[in-house]
Amino acid sequence: MLKAYKYRIYPNSEQRIQIAKTFGCCRFVYNQTLAYRKEIYEKEKKSVSKTDCNNYCNRELKKDYEWLKEIDKFALTNAIYNMDTAYQKFFKEHAGYPKFKSKHDNHKSYTTNFTNGNIAVDFETGKIKLPKLKAVKARLHREYSGQIKSATVSQVSSGKYYVSILVETEHKELAHTNHNIGIDLGIKEDKITYIPNYVSKDDFYPLSQEVIDKRKEKYGIEKNKFIVLGCGQVQTRKGVKDFIKCAELLPDVQFVWAGGFSFGPITDGYKELKAIMDNPPKNVKFIGIIPRTEMNEIFNMADVLFMPSFSELFPMSILEAVNSSKPVLLRDLELYVDILFGKYLKGNSAEEWVELINKLRQDSEFYKSAQEDSKYISEFYSKENVNKIWREYYPRVYNKYIKNGKKIKN
Repeated sequence: MLKAYKYRIYPNSEQRIQIAKTFGCCRFVYNQTLAYRKEIYEKEKKSVSKTDCNNYCNRELKKDYEWLKEIDKFALTNAIYNMDTAYQKFFKEHAGYPKFKSKHDNHKSYTTNFTNGNIAVDFETGKIKLPKLKAVKARLHREYSGQIKSATVSQVSSGKYYVSILVETEHKELAHTNHNIGIDLGIKEDKITYIPNYVSKDDFYPLSQEVIDKRKEKYGIEKNKFIVLGCGQVQTRKGVKDFIKCAELLPDVQFVWAGGFSFGPITDGYKELKAIMDNPPKNVKFIGIIPRTEMNEIFNMADVLFMPSFSELFPMSILEAVNSSKPVLLRDLELYVDILFGKYLKGNSAEEWVELINKLRQDSEFYKSAQEDSKYISEFYSKENVNKIWREYYPRVYNKYIKNGKKIKN
């Protein structure tokens, strides 16, 4: 797995000048290639790749602005790739159009890649070797083991300098259990009132079959196919490998995962999960990160929401899905007991989950019962019911502690 280690560095005057030049040149190249890409598209309606932009930098910009040759080439290339990432997000995720970078930005940074030992950390001397900077004094407060992949040099508004070393380390996975760890704060249960956030039925609600069929058609899914939906970040904690195992055991069922690598290569289990996403079983579709405004159609498209997560904080996607009356299938976690009231299907292995999915497919009464459980959860987390809880809570607290002049004690 990839892990970043951040250290404070103390460059000398010559190194600070080189770092400032690199910040400026990366900003310059970012802006120039963004302008180049925009101009080509406006004039020729032609898309320009990040490789084209990099070639433009090497063949044109470095020829016209020779001082770019004094800068680490990887830093300039990564600036172009960052611009490309922002540009792609504009089209794929409907993010804002990339903005030109200003020299007045408080936070400055650049990233360089490891090759032929150009980046090294010496814990004995307290120095870090970086391209064009040579050895930089650093405060190396913690050690690591593994292969260096890249280094990001940054300067914050206070003027301090840092470097973040990205290292590929061996991931030793701990044994998974179905137990949660909690801290007893000594507050009596009768002093606690659970008041949740509500899930808006204006945003999540049942859709017509026509709308559902159009969404299925968009993803190339047969109209009558039974669909098992998983959603969330693609990472080990989410139980993606168990999701895939179930799909392999049910080749005639369509499995769909909505979500992606929100944290890129530093995601837990990235290499293994990326390989699965690039070559999934035939009955599995990874549809990427979906805007929240479109998730209602995704929930409606599914026949069951399947979340085999090993741990969760608060499962909003479950609460959103039940508004479309879809059955919910989960790993048997203690977290769910108090917030979902036992109104869900549960298991702890692929075999158990497959058995329940098959029963949902084959037994219409069982499916309807699971739908009713989801409706129960939906009503509890509705705006009307949460408002009711609040309306009952305030008078109760007022009458018990304030009206009678009592002090609140734990």
